[in-house]
Amino acid sequence: MLMDSSKEFVGSEAAGSTPGHGELLAPGVAKYELDPSWSLDSRQQISEAQKLLGLEGSFRAEARSAPRSLVKSGNLVKRSSVVLIVDDSEDSRRSLVELLKISGYNDLRLAESARDAFELLCLDDPASTGAEIDVVLMEIIMPGMGGIEACRRIKAHARLRDIPVLMVTGQTHPEGLEEAFAAGATDYITRPINAVELLARLRSALALKREMECRKAWERELVELTQKLGESNWALERWSFLDSLTGIANRRFFEMILQREWARSLRTPAPLALILIDCDFFKHYNDAYGHQRGDECLQQVARALAHGLHRPGDLLARYGGEEFVAILPETDFEGASVVAETLRTAVEALGIKHASSCVRDRVTVSLGVAANVPRRDSSPNQLVAAADAALYWAKREGRNCVRAAADRISAIHVMVKSFLVSYSHCQPPRRSFVSPVEDRLPAGDSLLASG
Repeated sequence: MLMDSSKEFVGSEAAGSTPGHGELLAPGVAKYELDPSWSLDSRQQISEAQKLLGLEGSFRAEARSAPRSLVKSGNLVKRSSVVLIVDDSEDSRRSLVELLKISGYNDLRLAESARDAFELLCLDDPASTGAEIDVVLMEIIMPGMGGIEACRRIKAHARLRDIPVLMVTGQTHPEGLEEAFAAGATDYITRPINAVELLARLRSALALKREMECRKAWERELVELTQKLGESNWALERWSFLDSLTGIANRRFFEMILQREWARSLRTPAPLALILIDCDFFKHYNDAYGHQRGDECLQQVARALAHGLHRPGDLLARYGGEEFVAILPETDFEGASVVAETLRTAVEALGIKHASSCVRDRVTVSLGVAANVPRRDSSPNQLVAAADAALYWAKREGRNCVRAAADRISAIHVMVKSFLVSYSHCQPPRRSFVSPVEDRLPAGDSLLASG
């Protein structure tokens, strides 16, 4: 048989106070005067317990500095403590109810057996959250399942294992108490029950439960904050490596990945290819259509180039202005040249109108390809310089084309040097033709020959 005494009230809750009646102070908080009809010993014990514990006729839940989740939910402050009394003796239950309600514990649940207690706790229903029980007063000796086995069953349930269980017993021999504590009991109370002892142990058990709730709530909040911090750091790092206009990698990230792939190719060893890409006559495009249209054009070009790289290890980045760069790990000259031609075709297929272009009536790109197997006496900067020189050659060849450093860069380098020697005694060569090539070519032909 299940009984709920949460509606019962020793004394009236009406306003005003008379001996033996309650005076309502706030919702859920009542102040009591001792009924003179009770025995002198009972009144003295209760009065002494209340004064000793600082209750003095009223009970108020203390709100320490608690996690926000507990404060917001009201589990720590707004909800009064719920006590489950499990005892097969009706007289024992009645005496505990009177004593607890006098001391301010108004939300009580009663059970005549362990099975009744399990039903209140919804022990056999994993999907249920069960009743909000804060502490259990369990009689050790009961018909059927005893209090120790019932305590063991409660503590074995993940949802209920943090509920303090106080064993009520008339036995004091160590063996029984040791078995109770081994089953998970928090404390014990001996009969005949002393009010001071009961209230002190009950208050200690509730304080322990609140402390556990606070600690677990802090742990949950700490995990959530750590996760959010990790996500924020990841987002910040991601944004620091992205180009704000096009959404692809920026030059900083490109340089970091180039160093990493260079070192990896050096260990393997494996070829490493680079493609430098430049939008043809893009200044004329900005002058004709405006910078806003120019930004939109760069975004479309970036998307087309990104879709042209199919391997997860390939990287497209904005190199600066209207220039882009692609890193192709484990790719030789032939493979990089095929990819570069695919990228050129993809941009041309966009059909972005460009009436000011001297190449076609649409936006096009020029591409320079370089590749080699890294050596310890070379550096990534030499690979970038070779791709840059190939890009310059593509522009000199009429733009909207692909040129690879391994094809003719060495020959051009020799040709330029011969040109400078032939006319060294005449007037200086025009800077617009000779100097950019000479400046962009890598020192010597060792890099180009290694491809």
